[in-house]
Amino acid sequence: MTTVKKVEIEPVSRKTLEEELAAIRAMTDTDELRSMLVQSLGATVAHFIRQGAVLRRLEELGIDLRDGDFEIVLLPWVRKVAYDQLLPELLVAYLGKLSRLYKLAILTKPEQQRIIADEGMRVMLIDGDVRTVPVSLLTRLEFNQVFGREGIRTDAAQITYLREQQERAVPKAPLPEVLLDRKRQQIHVTGAKVLTFADLAHYMELLSVQSAKRH
Repeated sequence: MTTVKKVEIEPVSRKTLEEELAAIRAMTDTDELRSMLVQSLGATVAHFIRQGAVLRRLEELGIDLRDGDFEIVLLPWVRKVAYDQLLPELLVAYLGKLSRLYKLAILTKPEQQRIIADEGMRVMLIDGDVRTVPVSLLTRLEFNQVFGREGIRTDAAQITYLREQQERAVPKAPLPEVLLDRKRQQIHVTGAKVLTFADLAHYMELLSVQSAKRH
């Protein structure tokens, strides 16, 4: 277990990631950097920028923060901020909605800016009509429709998604129970109102085969 020592650091202020990195890269004491990372924990944009810069410097110095002795719940998200893959503003906004953040974190930086600005997103209806809804007002179903595993869905992809969801929602009819009465040469079908010609031909063939074997 690593002991984290107390160090005096300047208050966290709003700086860019580049500015934080420029100041922190002069530091080489990994214990001091670990302590700084702990002390900078918080849920503001400035805190996440500071954490990202410190984390990145520690990893540049060869420190593996995933070795089990330094646990921070949000470490994977802070790492994305550290390597400029996730905007800290987005992390702050969706800190309590991690299920949504997983999908938003894969978006490009311009797309993440759109989310932060709460821009209206195109939400398709299955008949081809479209609504524009701010990101913050999207319902769970609408969010999952607009944002897929590979990013923001196109209009066509949304309609395909809706049709797939509709098909899954329709209960499948139970398979008919078919009884072959070989003695009377009859086919008894229960649980189905329609028997196709192909099905009928198949069962007729089974009856014929069974009848031929008996003789």
